[in-house]
Amino acid sequence: MKNVVLLLNILLVICFTFSCSPKKGKKLATTTIEEEPVSIFTPPAEEAEPKPEIIEDPVVEEPEIEKPIAPYLIASLKKTPCYGKCPVFEAKVYSDGKITYIGTQHVDKIGFYETHVDDQFINNLFAKAGQINYLNLNSNYPTNGKNISDVPSTISYLKIDADEKTIYNNFDSPIALRHYEKYFVNLLSELDWRKVD
Repeated sequence: MKNVVLLLNILLVICFTFSCSPKKGKKLATTTIEEEPVSIFTPPAEEAEPKPEIIEDPVVEEPEIEKPIAPYLIASLKKTPCYGKCPVFEAKVYSDGKITYIGTQHVDKIGFYETHVDDQFINNLFAKAGQINYLNLNSNYPTNGKNISDVPSTISYLKIDADEKTIYNNFDSPIALRHYEKYFVNLLSELDWRKVD
């Protein structure tokens, strides 16, 4: 029985083989489709537009121009009124050499005046201040702060580089400070003033 089953299987295989194979002299039409390989990892390339060439202007460094420094106050002297005939005025000296003067009472020049001085004037004033150690003096005289209202005060100011100092002198000040104030007044009196309206 095993032989019969084996024989039947062989016959079946032969039948199927010959029935599916083409007959002699006849060709089967075959069509081949060629496909382009497609990658699933890279998208299809698009035609990129050409990028315009960027030409940068050459960098030209312009020379640095120093900005002028605005004139600033470097020294001043102010005399306040008293109950009598004390001179009342204020003078301001600026870094560019300009000096302004306002005379209010009991002075030869009443009103607003100005003049211009050279560096020598400023250097002389600074030298005198250095001689008395102006920047290290007290800021108020008398040092206890008890001013006498009938006595005029002299208020002086000085700025040398980054250091500056204002001194309110009513009375009881060192003689060196009083000499500096008098020196400042004498320098001012020697100048040629122009009245400003």
